[in-house]
Amino acid sequence: LRADIYPTLESPSATDWADRMALPVASIMWTPVASVTPDTDIRRVAQVLLDTRLPGLPVVDDNGLLTGFVSRTDILRAVANDPPLDVWG
Repeated sequence: LRADIYPTLESPSATDWADRMALPVASIMWTPVASVTPDTDIRRVAQVLLDTRLPGLPVVDDNGLLTGFVSRTDILRAVANDPPLDVWG
């Protein structure tokens, strides 16, 4: 997200972007990375997304290996579809 890369600039110039994109990932990455496991309760995932303001979270196994990614859209889809959401009821 642009706001994550440039949190203090309102409208970075092309030169600012080029300079920033030339940096190594280690200089801007977050560590440790918030993550969840496949059996994490969906409400817990939603709360972590709200607390961290992240768009999604990596899903890791017991060894810390990446198995997937869960996004805000995934959470909304799960809430809307199971059980089916009756918006007009």
